[in-house]
Amino acid sequence: MNATHDPTAGDPTQTDGRAPPAWRRTALALVGAGRAWLPARLAARLPESGPLLDEMLRIVRYVTVGLMSTITHVGAFLGLIAFAGIEPALANPLGILCAIPVSYLGHYYVTFASAAGHRGAFLRFVLIVLVSFAISQTVVTVFQSMDWAPTLAAALFVVLVPVANFLLFRYLVFAAGEPAGRG
Repeated sequence: MNATHDPTAGDPTQTDGRAPPAWRRTALALVGAGRAWLPARLAARLPESGPLLDEMLRIVRYVTVGLMSTITHVGAFLGLIAFAGIEPALANPLGILCAIPVSYLGHYYVTFASAAGHRGAFLRFVLIVLVSFAISQTVVTVFQSMDWAPTLAAALFVVLVPVANFLLFRYLVFAAGEPAGRG
């Protein structure tokens, strides 16, 4: 990395002359600062800007929103079981319903900065949520039938669902309305 490079000074992907958004300046500053802690050979391989960095930042935003959504889902799931005595097979869909607003709004505005109309994006989002629900519900039902702990089911769907959802959200739900040049 060039010692005079200031990752907050401007963004080469910004073509309209405006400064990049605050989240991007912060992320670029963290990437720049993080290079100092890495071995020189590895730091030299990290992009300073461009599509690869954009995708890396999108994944960081996805993980952040996903963690908030997952905490909401799993918290409601386990809370309903522990405090309301609800069976895991019913607690799971209720937990998903609690997480839907967190997930949709976070991914629409933060992760993918979509310009798609809410109606179309939300309908595609709901379809993906239904697929995700089928995956997690299958896991919960199988684990319950084997008399395994609901926390093990939660641990498994916490891994499976986010990976599948990133790909589906990225290429099916929010892709059509994504602004050009935005990472």
